[in-house]
Amino acid sequence: MLKIIEFGRKTAPDIIYLKTLCLIVRIKILLMGCLFGKMKNFKHIIPFLMTLLFLATPNTFWAQDSNWPWVPNGENFQITKNLGDHFSPSVATNGGIYLAVWYVSTPSGFDIYGARITKEGKILDEEEIQICTAPNDQMFPSVAWDGINFFVVWQDRRNGKRWDIYGTRVSIFGKVLNPDGIPIALGKSTNDQISPVLSFDGESYIVVWQGKVTSKVWNVYFSMVSVSKDGEVTVKGKKAICPIPKNQISPAVAFNGENYFVVWQDFRSGKFWDIYGARVTTSGNVFDEDKDGIPISPIVNHDINGWDKWRPVISWNGGFFLVIWVASQEEWYLEGKRVDVRGFPDLYDVPIQKDTTNKIFPAILWDGKETLLVWEEEPEGESKIFWVSLLPQYKPFIMSEVVEISSPETGMKDASIPGISKVEDEVLVIWQGKGLEGNWQIYGQRLKKSTGDSYSGSGMKGVQNRGSSLGSFPDKFFS
Repeated sequence: MLKIIEFGRKTAPDIIYLKTLCLIVRIKILLMGCLFGKMKNFKHIIPFLMTLLFLATPNTFWAQDSNWPWVPNGENFQITKNLGDHFSPSVATNGGIYLAVWYVSTPSGFDIYGARITKEGKILDEEEIQICTAPNDQMFPSVAWDGINFFVVWQDRRNGKRWDIYGTRVSIFGKVLNPDGIPIALGKSTNDQISPVLSFDGESYIVVWQGKVTSKVWNVYFSMVSVSKDGEVTVKGKKAICPIPKNQISPAVAFNGENYFVVWQDFRSGKFWDIYGARVTTSGNVFDEDKDGIPISPIVNHDINGWDKWRPVISWNGGFFLVIWVASQEEWYLEGKRVDVRGFPDLYDVPIQKDTTNKIFPAILWDGKETLLVWEEEPEGESKIFWVSLLPQYKPFIMSEVVEISSPETGMKDASIPGISKVEDEVLVIWQGKGLEGNWQIYGQRLKKSTGDSYSGSGMKGVQNRGSSLGSFPDKFFS
């Protein structure tokens, strides 16, 4: 049965389109009822009753979800307050609390810090948790939960010559269990290893990053990391996912309950960046048929027309992977595509958010039913954070109205690089922003489920609503 979600009381053109479609279906059912009544010699009783049913209870067919979409819960709050600039936050949850991590500028370089946050937005650590303060620089952390502890990974330059990948466990009490850090990937000579991300499959982590194989070429690598019951951490090897003599950067990874799916931006064409991916088993093997990479969003003909596609993110959405990236033509905008468990992508890219303002640094979260998409945007020359609730399982994609989540009421400016996670019925979005003192701090905003018809897209001061929309989608959907 077709399920169409009504967007509260909005009257956007896209909703009028959906209501028209609903009316067409009702008319078809009415005609079928008339035909059935004629065949059974029931005259007009059945079509009359069916007409009353659909006119009196339209939401029976319309299937309005009174808890869709997510809306702001309270106002923006500041997570960090210490001196120094705070950058590139990442956040994960254990189902009860969040652990947010970032890197901070210090007199000796950059270090990794963090803080625990309750679902109500309370900061549990008065002083930021010192996750890694090794010599030289540690930057760009990522965090996940394994059922017992959090695991944080980052790029590390403690040797002074190159970037390596390190990690550590952090307990639910905020204790750093591997204070010196665990080496996950050490480069050779001056070959850097940077931009780590990770995911957990129930037994082991996969840590994915981009590393140099020569002084000029980047490829995507991964290692499997397991933790024994007594806390011993084991790092299993270092493998290239798709070793080619062209640059591959900016990886992302998700787990679907059986296998991992890794995506990255790929320069094998030599002219434009495309989006590729590959499946990896929980035992740490790339699928044989994926070793050349799955072309998720390649430019069909680079010689005639093309544009770059940047920084993909990925989530598992229950029946398929959803991949979203930044596309660059006259402006930067967001596109997406579904990929099934066999690694088969949709035939067409879907422009999700495209207008005259640049959109970068997307982050996505699947809540078991819908996808929350957040990103950085510069509508008036100043970066802000926006978000939308997305139903990618429908054709076309169905989206709620776009709402600014970073409120100017706090005095914070230049909100950028969002992260997102969820505890029960609460979502937390975090980002870096320039505070009143002029330094970069980490901010947050909680989201909750809406109350259906009462939804107005508001709930905190200073938000801007942009109206609902549907992703533009051709007739053919899945190949």
